[in-house]
Amino acid sequence: FSTVILESFTYYLAHLVFSLFTFVYLIVIFKGVVSGILLLVALFGIILFVFLDYMILMLTRKKTMISLSGKIEKHKWLNWLFNKVKLQFPEKEILTKEWEGVWRINRSLLQPLFWQLMIIVADAGTVFLLFNGFNVKINFLVALMGMTLTKIISMVSVSPGALVFFEGAMILFYTAFGIPLHFVIVVTLLFRGLSFWLPMPFGLYFYKHLGRVNNNFNANA
Repeated sequence: FSTVILESFTYYLAHLVFSLFTFVYLIVIFKGVVSGILLLVALFGIILFVFLDYMILMLTRKKTMISLSGKIEKHKWLNWLFNKVKLQFPEKEILTKEWEGVWRINRSLLQPLFWQLMIIVADAGTVFLLFNGFNVKINFLVALMGMTLTKIISMVSVSPGALVFFEGAMILFYTAFGIPLHFVIVVTLLFRGLSFWLPMPFGLYFYKHLGRVNNNFNANA
């Protein structure tokens, strides 16, 4: 459970870092009505990710954890849900100050934060290379900011995998940076194919494979 909490916290924190960067960069470099819209989205992202990280910090408070643990024990459907996703809720006896140590600024926090940042950079790098593959020369920072703004919108989408919302936001933001629409549409479809659809069959295979491995391990334990 602590791994899930740490992963979620650093995920939102990484997006907060790039949202702040995008907001500051747009203020310093870009001007005009379009940049005003982009600024609002970046500002919304800052507020959103601060709120989400704050909620996670509240979740890790000892009193909150004990309260949640008690509610889960009382409701059978919550127990079933946690068992279904194989999520182990921490026992009451380990809800001590040692649990709070995960938030200290050390390698346990900085390493996952670094890799979360690199995931966003890698996504932006993919977009950057795709545009250059079509001989559309863009600044890498534009690719990074466009990806950051797109991910902000995808966070509030109601569709699985942010379908339609992600693609629409990506097209909107990159065209707002002055990239021709037809190139943006092609790059958006290619990026989603590479990052979303292509890994899906591999993910399904390994999910089933790891499920069998876990079942065999539990049976032998």
